[in-house]
Amino acid sequence: MLQAFDSKGLTCEQALNGLGVDRHLLGLKLTAISHGLPVPPLFSDPGYLQSLHMRLSTSQVAVKSDGFMIYGPLVEDGYGCCYNPRSNDIKFGTTALNSCAETSAVKFVESLDQSLTDMHQLLISTPTAH
Repeated sequence: MLQAFDSKGLTCEQALNGLGVDRHLLGLKLTAISHGLPVPPLFSDPGYLQSLHMRLSTSQVAVKSDGFMIYGPLVEDGYGCCYNPRSNDIKFGTTALNSCAETSAVKFVESLDQSLTDMHQLLISTPTAH
C-alpha cells in the first residue's frame, strides 16, 4: 500500500510540473486541428479512445469547514467523487447518473467505506506500518 501511495505522489508531482502525458497529447491534437493538419492516427486508436473514457473522476478540495463540493461524472457510466481529507475524518461527495443502470452512488459509497475500513485494519494490524 505504501508503494501505491508513493507512486500516486510521483504521478501527481509530474502532472503538476507539466509532465502529464494527457495534456501533451491534447496539445498535439489541438495543434494539428488548429493548423488544418490531419489528426494523427493515434487519436482514433481504440486504446487511446478508451483511455479518454474516465469512469472515475476524483478531486481533492481541502477546506476546514464541514461543507464540500460535488460534481457529476464525466461519462454516463461513471462516478464523480470529491473528497476533503481532514485531521479526524474524510468528507466525500459522490455522484452517479440515475439514467445508467450500471452505476449506483450508494453502492459506490458502501464499497469506498469498506475499502477504507479494510485499509485502516491493515495499517493498525501491521506493526511496521505505524
